[in-house]
Amino acid sequence: MGTRSDVGKPTDIQESTTPPEVRQEIDDEGPMTPQTFGTFGHGGYEWAAEERLDDVESNRSVLIIKPDGSEAQGYIDTFINERVIIDYKTNDMRDWGEAEARRYGNEHGQQVQEYVNSPEMPDDARGWIVATVPPESAESRQAYSDAAGVHDVGVKFSASEQQEDVMEAVSEAVAESEPASTDAGGNGNTDSSEL
Repeated sequence: MGTRSDVGKPTDIQESTTPPEVRQEIDDEGPMTPQTFGTFGHGGYEWAAEERLDDVESNRSVLIIKPDGSEAQGYIDTFINERVIIDYKTNDMRDWGEAEARRYGNEHGQQVQEYVNSPEMPDDARGWIVATVPPESAESRQAYSDAAGVHDVGVKFSASEQQEDVMEAVSEAVAESEPASTDAGGNGNTDSSEL
């Protein structure tokens, strides 16, 4: 496994779509690693949501209650209209089989459910996962959505990692969070990309 020094410095950061503070953070951090890439991706999506949507708060700190009753601090990636919780998943899910998709869908769904159930959230809060690199197989996508749906968390699969595609998925989640627009099961899971 490589070290930080084995990974090249980011050289193709697009100035038109990346906020200066995120570019500077990456420059200050040194070489790009999978961890900094995930942070960079989240920061870019949070910035794009703030630029394109109204009433957006990014990286919101929230008190969560764990299943054992203990308290912890969580951070919501993007909080919209004081009730819609967006959690970006930048994991590369393309090669996930159904079992792996189900396992992580359950973990991710539970995490977002903890945000929704926070005593700091309104009763009508709605949680969504936006997967930026979704599973390629329809069966794995369905397994991931079903597992997250057990926690009453919706899933949107972005068509790509590009900000435009991710923001389209976010916009769909916001629109479907209106009280009358969820499906009969209440989870509103849909796929904004084509297989």
